[in-house]
Amino acid sequence: MIPLNKENARNALLTLVSRQFDDIAERISRDIHQHANGSPVPAAVGFMMYFLRNADGEPLKDTIVNRYGVTRAHMEETTGFRKLRDACQKKQLGARLEEHFYAHQPNLTRIYKVVVDGWS
Repeated sequence: MIPLNKENARNALLTLVSRQFDDIAERISRDIHQHANGSPVPAAVGFMMYFLRNADGEPLKDTIVNRYGVTRAHMEETTGFRKLRDACQKKQLGARLEEHFYAHQPNLTRIYKVVVDGWS
């Protein structure tokens, strides 16, 4: 594997995250349909959460993101996130990127999740 400099690693991280947003945008309708059909409550109101992953499939931690100078705003500016937000708006849904508490030891660590909500 070719070692990446910080800028290349930053771009690779943003590309990885953007592709995950893109994947969520592609499957959101199917996921909502499955969630609603699986609910014991007719016409279930709900939300979906999708946790972002690093290249190894592990939760994407703020410690990694911060190492490359990437912020939540940078992730929200990706093509994939714009596609996700547009897909949700067309369905009158909301989409947002949030930090989620992950661990306190050895250091306070957060991971990232996408929340899609607003259907009834």
